[in-house]
Amino acid sequence: MTRNSAALSRLKTEGEIDESVSILNIIELFERIGKEKILENKKTDLKGIKAACYYGCLLVRPFSITRFDDAEQPESMEALIALTGAEAVKWNFKVECCGGAHSIAHKEIVVDLSKKIIDNARLHGADVIVVACPMCHSNLDMRQKAIKKINPYHEEMPILYLSELIGLSLGLDEKELGLNLHFIPCGSLMDKVVSREQ
Repeated sequence: MTRNSAALSRLKTEGEIDESVSILNIIELFERIGKEKILENKKTDLKGIKAACYYGCLLVRPFSITRFDDAEQPESMEALIALTGAEAVKWNFKVECCGGAHSIAHKEIVVDLSKKIIDNARLHGADVIVVACPMCHSNLDMRQKAIKKINPYHEEMPILYLSELIGLSLGLDEKELGLNLHFIPCGSLMDKVVSREQ
């Protein structure tokens, strides 16, 4: 028994953990809201947008704790993306680590890992990377400026939270969603959304 599992077992025995409380990630929340609810409130079809669904290394791992989706080939975000009309691309880095633990002490590792993730998404035709984790969003969005310093030919890619992409399909505008606050502008993506509305 590890020190963590022993501590958890002690807390359960002493009644300090309320196991009736469910902790949901954003994907599970949207699944609970219901796909029908999203479809009936959809105002904008995002057809033509190709999205790389990025789960990162911890959203679905370890399965023994998360009990959510497949740890190696998750598909739950793709199912939600399909409701918006956007197309989820098949790519190789959807469960790879962005280096979140190294964000402060070893930024060079994060820059390298973020570049590999973004390059692979672009290689597979993505217009945007969609995430569910704030740390993944920070690394992939914010680190692109550092990537560009090292590689001036780096083509920036918008990084959206799943909630922002769903919000676009529900008719919320760029400012309501806070897309104007991202480090990497979402203009190229918004052009596609606007052209679909016309």
